[in-house]
Amino acid sequence: METILAATLLSLSTNLDNLAVGFAYGLQRLTIGWLANSAIALLSGISTLIAMTLGQEMATVLTPQLAHQWGSFILIGAGAIALGKHYCTAEADTARPQGAMSLRDALMLGLALTFSNLGTGIGAGMAALDMGMTSILSLVSSLALIAGGVWIGRLLNHQLRDLPLMTFAGMVLMGLGFFEYFN
Repeated sequence: METILAATLLSLSTNLDNLAVGFAYGLQRLTIGWLANSAIALLSGISTLIAMTLGQEMATVLTPQLAHQWGSFILIGAGAIALGKHYCTAEADTARPQGAMSLRDALMLGLALTFSNLGTGIGAGMAALDMGMTSILSLVSSLALIAGGVWIGRLLNHQLRDLPLMTFAGMVLMGLGFFEYFN
């Protein structure tokens, strides 16, 4: 049960930026179709699997206790970086014309969104989380969070523009790191 909880928290926290992106697109009345959303989600799942494999390989040259500790510290660091990025970067102007996202734009967005999965995936691999389950949950949470973000954005349009999702994501990652460290 702890493995499922850890994998779920990791996949949700690394993909909360997908919710924010979907929300921003929805606020602008833009559409991220199923093909574009699937491409983004596939990149999320694959990047998580690759990063966790790399993390597990790194763990083989370290003692299990040290690898687990390093993995936990990487998760804590990834959460701290997410918090820092949220508070230190100015919001970019996101004005776009109304319409649907192209597959090319989806792949570019998907590549940009996978960077949050790389560091946390390495940390999760070193912390010995289940690779298959975490990668699949990352793919599913990416699909759901982008679609949900677009839906919420369209529903609420301009009422919730300042939702602190990155703060929450950073705190969840740090909490997961502490949980894994003391578990």
